[in-house]
Amino acid sequence: MELEDWLIRFGPLAIVVGSALEGDVTPVLAGVIAHLGYIDAATAVLASTVGLLLGDTAWYAAGRHMGGRLEQTRAWQRVGARVERLVARFGAVELVLARVVYGARNLSMLFWGTQHLPLVRFYALDVPACLAWAALLVGLGHGATGGASVVMGEVVRVERALLVAVVLAVAAGLVWRWLSRRAGAER
Repeated sequence: MELEDWLIRFGPLAIVVGSALEGDVTPVLAGVIAHLGYIDAATAVLASTVGLLLGDTAWYAAGRHMGGRLEQTRAWQRVGARVERLVARFGAVELVLARVVYGARNLSMLFWGTQHLPLVRFYALDVPACLAWAALLVGLGHGATGGASVVMGEVVRVERALLVAVVLAVAAGLVWRWLSRRAGAER
């Protein structure tokens, strides 16, 4: 069963869960199913907003809970400096702006949790951002109903092709490594 089928079958609950887990594709597909008449567009926007907010809150809570330990990791030390530069430039508004940079949203929520941004301030910035993002994406899906299925199908096809390419590259690398070691051992 595809994501679109789940959204049609389980309606708003599926949109909430899908938006919490993946906040870009689900609202677009919610707009598609709203356009097809399976759900009201306002309900699609509201459910997407709630899901986005739940996902953001989970990342924020993880940052608050693991803040000190997280900041000690090598990965955080590499990426954290970039986030801190953005925050120095934009302040807490970065939390809103991160939504439009693919892959930055979750890291941003995690960061603000580690910084112990007061929860009221977090929600004051995040709720309107979630609502605007949900409305935009649901609207895109609603307006591009015929094309959304084609685009999503192409994305899946490209992802599968990339997966095959990565598997082949890893296999080739392992064979190369094995042959190199074997040649070195024979010398």
